[in-house]
Amino acid sequence: MEFTDEVQNILGAFEAMNVKPKAVSLEDFAMWMTEFTASNGTIPVKEEPTSSHEMASIASVHIHVTLPHELRISVFSGDSNSEASYELWRYEVTCVQQGSCPHDQVSRAVRNSLRGKAGRITMRLGPTASINEILSKLDRVNSNVDLKETLLADFYSVRQKDN
Repeated sequence: MEFTDEVQNILGAFEAMNVKPKAVSLEDFAMWMTEFTASNGTIPVKEEPTSSHEMASIASVHIHVTLPHELRISVFSGDSNSEASYELWRYEVTCVQQGSCPHDQVSRAVRNSLRGKAGRITMRLGPTASINEILSKLDRVNSNVDLKETLLADFYSVRQKDN
């Protein structure tokens, strides 16, 4: 069986750290990783459960390991040549808000996705502004309004009525 360079590097790192991970099953490895990271590199020795109550509580443990990754939202600058339209960016933010990502991660991703004019507008709201405050402000600024030329042409074409 040949290993990729990445797998060989991981095995080399474990060997250099003089660590032997418990990897009989996926659950065992996940539990070992959780304990290892929580202990800052030292694996705590656990005593075996003695009572049936302890055995039952161990049997009902569910492990959920989340690997850190940065949430990314399309870039929006508020310019007409922006990477994403406001409607598309707004839809993406709404979908992410309804997902299972933590609120602080969503908030950071929204702020990181704003550039140019949109970034300056939200910057004035302050660092503690909620996502809903940011969206509300950007909704007001980016609402569908006719172009200036269209509005001016409509203005000039209006005639005063007799009454």
